[in-house]
Amino acid sequence: NKEGNVSKLKTLGKKYAFEITAVKDKIENERIVKSSLIRNLIVHKKFSHALELLGHPYLIMGKVIDGKGRGKTLGYPTANIEIKETKIIPPLGVYAGYAIVGKKHFKTAVNIGRNPTFGGKNITVEAHLIGFHKNIRGKKIKVFLIKKIRNEKKFANQNGLVETIKKDILKVTRILSSKNTIY
Repeated sequence: NKEGNVSKLKTLGKKYAFEITAVKDKIENERIVKSSLIRNLIVHKKFSHALELLGHPYLIMGKVIDGKGRGKTLGYPTANIEIKETKIIPPLGVYAGYAIVGKKHFKTAVNIGRNPTFGGKNITVEAHLIGFHKNIRGKKIKVFLIKKIRNEKKFANQNGLVETIKKDILKVTRILSSKNTIY
């Protein structure tokens, strides 16, 4: 409710035993970088710029829930992530990222979309953890998005989709193996 400021945080710090250090505002193009600016960039499909301002990958966290099982049928099982309504979801498409399950990190291809090839209507977040084969339904997962690699696309058939998924995974692996990647 825009009630947070340094003074209020210092008061809470004394009450709950934590320290506060005020830092100068980050300015970009004569604008103060605030969470509202970053949210607007994400919503208005300027995800790479939002990541630049954040200075770190975009986190999506939630419980792994049942999906339709299509990923497994296609040879690329996914963890379907339950997302809170208040979470800002990046533009629809496929992303390179990584997931943390327990204490292990996995390179991950993440699809955010409606599954138009199968006539889907609702937006889902599905993560294919490369080289991971355990059932984690019901567990919490953290997925960090690093780069959008393509927009969502409707395919004429499953074969076209599977071929594109293969290419997506190769691209994700290449991006995450790069020395310039935060991983």
